[in-house]
Amino acid sequence: MTVINDKESNVKEIIIALCREFDNLKYENIFPYNVQDKIYYTDYVILITANSTTQLESSLSVLKDFEKKHSLSKKVIGKKNIESGWIIYDYSIFVLHVFTQEKREYYKFDDLFIEYEKLDYHKW
Repeated sequence: MTVINDKESNVKEIIIALCREFDNLKYENIFPYNVQDKIYYTDYVILITANSTTQLESSLSVLKDFEKKHSLSKKVIGKKNIESGWIIYDYSIFVLHVFTQEKREYYKFDDLFIEYEKLDYHKW
C-alpha cells in the first residue's frame, strides 16, 4: 500500500487531525473506517457530512490548508462539482468523502462500510 510521505506510522495521526479539523468546523457524522486488507485501493475511508453546499464548498479550502500543513498530496480529486452534493478526495492511503446530508442518505454510503471497523478519533 502506498503511504503518505513514506511515514506509515503517521497515517493515524493525520487521520485524527483531519477528523478533528472537520469536527472543529462543525461538520457532522465524521466516521473514519479501517478497511486495511479489505479494499485494495486504500487503508482508510473517511465519511463526513457537510451541513450545506456552502460548507461542502469550503471543504476544498479546508483541505488545501490541511494539505500544506501536513505535506500531503492528493492522488485524485473525484467529483469537484459542488452541486452534486458529494466531493471525493483520494490520498491513496485514505479516501475522504464529503457529502451533504441529503446525498449521504440517498446513496446510503454508510451501509457499504457497516462491516468495517469504525474508528473513534476522539479516543485516539
